[in-house]
Amino acid sequence: MKRIKFTFLVLLALPTLAMAQPDAKDDRMMDEIRAQKVAYLTTKLELTPAEAQQFWPVYNEYSQKKEDIHRERFSKKGKPKPVDPDQMTNEEAGQMIDNMVADQEKMAAIEKEYSQKFRKILPVKKVLKLYEAEMDFKRVLLDRIKDRRPERRKP
Repeated sequence: MKRIKFTFLVLLALPTLAMAQPDAKDDRMMDEIRAQKVAYLTTKLELTPAEAQQFWPVYNEYSQKKEDIHRERFSKKGKPKPVDPDQMTNEEAGQMIDNMVADQEKMAAIEKEYSQKFRKILPVKKVLKLYEAEMDFKRVLLDRIKDRRPERRKP
């Protein structure tokens, strides 16, 4: 259960990080990440040509809907800022919680809808492999990001 919660938080955070500074360089980087993800999932899922033909349009739609939720969140607020609950009013904190829960509910609805769609296209074990491969890809991506950052010295 902890792994599922962690994965869900990572799912929410990655597009957030990716959309924090929308410019041409970031767009190229996101396109590159998407291409790497497609290659990674293709390898891990071992899709037949018939499965791939049906799967990728549905998967792309699924990914787009998830990205839209993240884009919508930041189109209202702009660049994410560090949150300091101590500097917020109770109303602001409550609104932030409500917004986060609403976004999580939207994401859960998408996950539910598309898990059914994927099951109509792929054997159920491949659907499970899909979710595992997505988590693995995110883990690999986070490791790469972590490795690129210079070491921060502790004060």
